[in-house]
Amino acid sequence: SIDMNPFNPHQATTPEPPAERQVVTFQTAGTVYGLEIDAVQELLAFDGFTPLPESPPYSPGTFDLRGLVVPAVDLRLRLGLESREYNRYTVIVVIRSARGMFGLVVDKVSDVLGLTPDKFQSAPGDALGGTGGHIASVAHSEAGLVYLLNPDRLTGTDLETPAQDPGF
Repeated sequence: SIDMNPFNPHQATTPEPPAERQVVTFQTAGTVYGLEIDAVQELLAFDGFTPLPESPPYSPGTFDLRGLVVPAVDLRLRLGLESREYNRYTVIVVIRSARGMFGLVVDKVSDVLGLTPDKFQSAPGDALGGTGGHIASVAHSEAGLVYLLNPDRLTGTDLETPAQDPGF
């Protein structure tokens, strides 16, 4: 439907296109994942980790971010994928979440995409019994599917065992 312009009732206005959501995309194990740009603080080149005793198996340790000790989460390990050695393409996506700041270790960063709301749909894991809440939704882009991650669910334990939360 076309709205009439209230300042000139004889002139029609066209509806504004839906606002785009900016998504930082990256690849891990050949799959494209993404995070809303508001959750991403910065991108860092991999420069090693300091092991953290009693950390969860998906955490390679911590790293120094301008004097701040930040825990890291390896996306491959967090999603139950096969690990691989870090290399010059390995990137740390520094994320702000409800649980605090952490670094998400990914194979490589791809791009920042502007995606309209009609490109998003529910996570397919819901039909398969869940994805542990790690995947919030899926977006269709020109390059293919992008699995949007839920940054608040990438740290801590799985949903079924919240009492064993490691605290970061």
